[in-house]
Amino acid sequence: MDTIKCLKSRRSIRTYLEKDVPDKLITELIDCAIHAPSSCNTQPWEFIIIRNKETKEKLSEAHRWCSFIKDAPVVIVVCFDSNKLNLSPSNIATTSVAAENILLAANSLGLGTCWVYIKDYNEPEIEQKVKNTLSIPEHINALCMIPVGYPASKPTSKKLTEIEEIIHFEKW
Repeated sequence: MDTIKCLKSRRSIRTYLEKDVPDKLITELIDCAIHAPSSCNTQPWEFIIIRNKETKEKLSEAHRWCSFIKDAPVVIVVCFDSNKLNLSPSNIATTSVAAENILLAANSLGLGTCWVYIKDYNEPEIEQKVKNTLSIPEHINALCMIPVGYPASKPTSKKLTEIEEIIHFEKW
């Protein structure tokens, strides 16, 4: 798929077919993630691949907006190692770029995904629930979960803000 088409056609998918996603495709998604730019080339990211039904069920209870992840064939938990990069917010921004690469690569491969936040400074218990469920060490931060699967339906287009409303040339 052409890059621009991939960017413009990506949508959040919350319902998936009961069809396995091959390890080869998951490995390809992670390979695309690690090609993301990172602050000072620190590459602080870590990825946990979850297929276990009970684990996905526990993760789906982390907060009120993620109940649907239990039905995805695969969930990728995107983390960062604060020992590799301890520059907030650079660590979050750097790891977010890797997560976005996963979302875009999945779209180009015909897979559906959705960004599901974990790291919430207003509700730190969300991240702690995920860390406890997955035995994530203290120095590793859990940023987001990305459910991955074949979309159960084609998403509709979304209304976007007009470019003229948000673009400024030379100064505000």
